Amino acid sequence: MGFAVTAQVDASGALEVTIRENAVARMRDHGITPINRTTVAAELQRNWTLPSGQALGQVFHDHHHSYGLLMDSFDDHLRAEAAAVDPGRKERKKMSVELNHTIIPAKDKWASAKFLADILNLEAGPEWGHFVPVKTGNGVTLDFSDSEGIRPQHYAFLVSEAEFDAALARIRASGVKHYANFQLGM
Repeated sequence: MGFAVTAQVDASGALEVTIRENAVARMRDHGITPINRTTVAAELQRNWTLPSGQALGQVFHDHHHSYGLLMDSFDDHLRAEAAAVDPGRKERKKMSVELNHTIIPAKDKWASAKFLADILNLEAGPEWGHFVPVKTGNGVTLDFSDSEGIRPQHYAFLVSEAEFDAALARIRASGVKHYANFQLGM
C-alpha cells in the first residue's frame, strides 16, 4: 500500500489562472490530489462535536457563505424542534416542511443508485416510474433518473462516526477517487 499525496493548491504563488490550472493538471497526472485550506482544516478537525469543531465551524460560517447558510438552516431546524416540543416558548412556531425527494440525473440510473445505496448501506429500488429511488433513514428519497445533462452536485448526509467510517471504507474498497472537497474532483 502506498501513500495518498495531496497538495494545498490555494497556498501556491501562481499569479495567473492558466499557470495554476496547468500546474494542478500536472499534479493530477502524477496522482497528486489537489486540496484547499478549507479541506485541510476539515480533515484535521474530523470530530465536529469538540469545542475546536465549534470554533472552526464559526470560522467557516463567517467566511464561507455556503457553509454559513447550511449551519443557519440546521440551527433553525433545532430551534423549531425545540419549540414544537415546548409550546410555551415565546418563539413563533414554524410551518412543518420536510424534504420529500430530490431527482438526481445519472448516466445509468440503476448503476448510480446501486453505487450510492451500497456505500451508505441502503437499498436501491424498486423502480418507480422512470426513477430508481434510494430512501434515506429520515424518509427522503434520492430519485435517480437517466439523463444526458450531468453536472456536479453536492449532497450531504448526516451519519454517525461509525457509519461514516464504514461508508468511507466502502468507498476506498471500491477504488473510486474521492475528495473531501467536491470541486477538486472536477
